[in-house]
Amino acid sequence: MRTEYGKPDTLLGLANFMLESTMGQHYYLLYDNTTISAGVTDGLVRLLKSRGDVAVFQYDEKLIQLEKAIRGFYHVANLRNVFVFCSPQNTINIFKTVRYLKNEVHESIKSKIISKHDCASRDVTRLKLDGSNPQEGR
Repeated sequence: MRTEYGKPDTLLGLANFMLESTMGQHYYLLYDNTTISAGVTDGLVRLLKSRGDVAVFQYDEKLIQLEKAIRGFYHVANLRNVFVFCSPQNTINIFKTVRYLKNEVHESIKSKIISKHDCASRDVTRLKLDGSNPQEGR
């Protein structure tokens, strides 16, 4: 039951160290078939569940399931704890996809902030104090 990363005990020890080094109570485990076997995956899931809630995803190129989980309303948090056990190429793809999604979300948030600012850029209180109807001049 050896993996690219060494013995299963080494993986579990690494995961335990990472759990002790991070905050949060929800964890995501993303793996592919090239790195860990089903037995190791089960051990990691048990370890993660002992510390909090865990969602397990098998790697797919578009990361659709992981994206749905992270963007879902159930797991709203500023910090995401994602344990990635994938081949080097898949890991690179994950980082590229996450960077793209992060920029996409940032642009969406930025445009909402600008829209809110635009809505508040007209001083309706001054019109009210002057006795004008704020609805006029629209």
